[in-house]
Amino acid sequence: MSGSLSIFRNTTAINSLFKKSDFFLKLLRSNRYEGLDETTHDNRTWEGANKLTLPSQSFTYLIAYAQEKGLLKVSFETTCEEFLGKHDIVKFEENRLTFNGNEISYYHYVCNKNNEIFKLPDWEIVPQKFYVTETGFYQFSPSFLKNCIHLLRKSMGWFENISMRILKRFKIWI
Repeated sequence: MSGSLSIFRNTTAINSLFKKSDFFLKLLRSNRYEGLDETTHDNRTWEGANKLTLPSQSFTYLIAYAQEKGLLKVSFETTCEEFLGKHDIVKFEENRLTFNGNEISYYHYVCNKNNEIFKLPDWEIVPQKFYVTETGFYQFSPSFLKNCIHLLRKSMGWFENISMRILKRFKIWI
């Protein structure tokens, strides 16, 4: 289950599945926000735990329970990416989206967008080819960016080295 994209067949059984929750009436009667989301903010399944170990008011639990009872056919296959780490790259090219070379359905940047260095695009027209890294959306290859950063660091090291030689030669101390 993914809160950002879940596809269901439009049947009475599916449409009334939420009523199977022991907490359904409690949720309706509550004066405060009560979520019947995919995991009720329990991260155990993202760490590999069985979905039936989730709280029974989570929608993922309800789906997994219905599947175990033979009421539904379910796929819990992950076809999206929600977090990009230091070396991860999402690439859009030829109408295909890939994550580290593997095709995905979409990139949901929920985990990266709150990072202060994450750059959202301001493109008026979406380019035919672009990349997304942990720092944002780009029209040029991340390997090009890495090379630029490497050259900049190398040149700064060279500049610092020359500066120190000049300061020492003229006995100027900082």
